[in-house]
Amino acid sequence: MAKLLVSQDDHVPSDRFLEYTLESISMEGEFTSNMVEFFREALPNFSAKLKASFASIEGLLKSNDHAVLGLKAGKKKIISDASGLDFLMFGDRYVMVPESFQGNLLAYGSLLDSNTKNLYHEQMVMLREYNLQLATFITNKDEKFSIKDHTALYTKARESREDVTAKLGKFFGNYGASGRVEVRKVMSRFAELDELIDTAENINNTNNPKTIHEMDAAVRECVERLDIIIERAKSTTNFNVSPEAMKNLAAGAYEIAKYVEFIGLFYFQCMTYTNCVKALCKQITDARN
Repeated sequence: MAKLLVSQDDHVPSDRFLEYTLESISMEGEFTSNMVEFFREALPNFSAKLKASFASIEGLLKSNDHAVLGLKAGKKKIISDASGLDFLMFGDRYVMVPESFQGNLLAYGSLLDSNTKNLYHEQMVMLREYNLQLATFITNKDEKFSIKDHTALYTKARESREDVTAKLGKFFGNYGASGRVEVRKVMSRFAELDELIDTAENINNTNNPKTIHEMDAAVRECVERLDIIIERAKSTTNFNVSPEAMKNLAAGAYEIAKYVEFIGLFYFQCMTYTNCVKALCKQITDARN
């Protein structure tokens, strides 16, 4: 069975392929003579998934999307400029929004803002626990048979990720729709500007490069330790590992990779949102002056 669970090319295995592999580990564990071979062949596929997610983080670090908004400093003037405009007239102007966006900008921003700190915290907890698990596995031979089961941690993180994804998805309609819509379709009155600016600034400050750099460093550690384990498994004749340990290591790499991919998308959504708010404020100022 193990031979069928090894990716046959150099590409990152699909999520479906990796999920099938995880489901098969318990069955493979019934045949202990195959377990080490399975470990040597299957674990690199999960490592490849984690490395691919790591590449997405590097893309965020190279991005120029993050910058100091500076909207709070000029908030009084922006609100003053808006007070001199007729919302009914201004509402027909087109403003930049995330592609396919539909709904209220403030409600969308509030959702992003309320989840930002928790999501990053959850990711760092997973990374710390998994790195500890890998380090212990490398240094303690007994851990090759019994390591801490993080199923509950991964399940909670998966549920959190799926819940936020579903809630954010409600703000997006027809795929490929224009990234520009009438102002009146994304805000109901200028009174929303005060909170809109504060929310954008909060999101911009929380989603800072330092947070991404910390995640980047933790993922690098995971990848390096996984490579050590994989190399030892290949080069050690009497390398033994339990099905439980194998499943924990593989599941950890997969769930963290999925979460890192999600964080990458979330970070992009946050930066896109703050840029949209900044563009809206500029339109208001330009219209008044």
